[in-house]
Amino acid sequence: MHAPAPYVHLSIPFPILVFLAFVTLSWVVFVVLDGIGKSEPKWIDETQRSLGLSKLNSAFFVSGAILWMALFSLIFLSLWWFLIQVFLFDFSADGEPLREWHYHLSRIAAFVTVLGAITALPITLLRLQNASRSLGNTKINSALEGLSARREVLRAIPKKQVEHSTEYVTDWERDTNRHLAALDALFAIVEDYPTEGPRITRMLCHYVRTESRLMSDYNSVYQELSPAGKTRIFPRHVPPEVRCAMELLASIGHPNGLNRPDLTSQINLERSKLLNVQLPGAHFSGASFADSDLRFVNFTCASVVGTSFAGAYLQGAQLNGVMFHRNNFRLTEFFASKSHYAHLEEASFRDVEFDDINQISFAFPQIFGDGSVKFRSGISEENWPAHWPTEILSDTEFSAAYERWKRQRQNR
Repeated sequence: MHAPAPYVHLSIPFPILVFLAFVTLSWVVFVVLDGIGKSEPKWIDETQRSLGLSKLNSAFFVSGAILWMALFSLIFLSLWWFLIQVFLFDFSADGEPLREWHYHLSRIAAFVTVLGAITALPITLLRLQNASRSLGNTKINSALEGLSARREVLRAIPKKQVEHSTEYVTDWERDTNRHLAALDALFAIVEDYPTEGPRITRMLCHYVRTESRLMSDYNSVYQELSPAGKTRIFPRHVPPEVRCAMELLASIGHPNGLNRPDLTSQINLERSKLLNVQLPGAHFSGASFADSDLRFVNFTCASVVGTSFAGAYLQGAQLNGVMFHRNNFRLTEFFASKSHYAHLEEASFRDVEFDDINQISFAFPQIFGDGSVKFRSGISEENWPAHWPTEILSDTEFSAAYERWKRQRQNR
């Protein structure tokens, strides 16, 4: 009668202190990363996104990764130590086969099973991410179909041969409701699939550039006499679909929106017609509005650090309280006439260069700057605004001087 097989167990040839050391290391890393907040290395964020864990706390992710590597290393090294021990030291003196081979085989199978389960974790996460990416592509394609949707309508046309008679013909027009729903769906995809943010940002920009130019005659400029006998001028507006797309782009980098400031630098709206768009407080830092028609837009207190306005038309624009910094104003038009100019009340300028003094001199009393503001054609000392420091101020010095100047204006 054979003796019962011994109980199969996995032995790790390392003291418990080794594992406790890894646990302590992961805890220290968690405390350090949680303390520095958003200053952790970029590769951590990139790794999280590749695994589909971008919403997980970075400190918790790194700590978990350290524990996973510790467990994997211990099991992997234990398996190899067991194999060496069996094949090198467990032979009989006369060279007979291994004793209790079925028991050793069971232990090897158990080691491999545990090691495979540990290794499968990141592989499973990658496969889930790929499946999620495929689902995201399906949603994007569905939304893009909505952006080209048209609907069938009946139009009444008077008959030429018969008076007071009409006939109905079938026609096709843009389905505005489906366009708006598709734009909202694209925005929601960025929330669910953060890695698709750059791609969808480019799509929205292309949509705005194309549609704003194709429908530039929408609600064209016209004049009307008011009851008081004065002429009122109504500037044309962008279509509702373009206005919706602009609102979505403006909220991408906003703290109360997507809060993705990394995407605003990819906003390219060059040669767009965006008349009378109302986006106070928008976040367009690093974006490009080069050669765009921005007359009568409302960018009050908007964030436009590093934004390019080269060749843009800004007459009538509301730019009050905007802090311009490192912007491109080459050939930008702020002023057209005494009744048609950009409103720059309490705006500030730093590290910018204008073509000449006439480009911005109309607003000198209402704006603030320092010695970092340059003019390509030069500026004399007598034309330099009296309330502008001539030296280049640091960030702290500029903020203090700017706030002091605003208080002085309010106390006048």
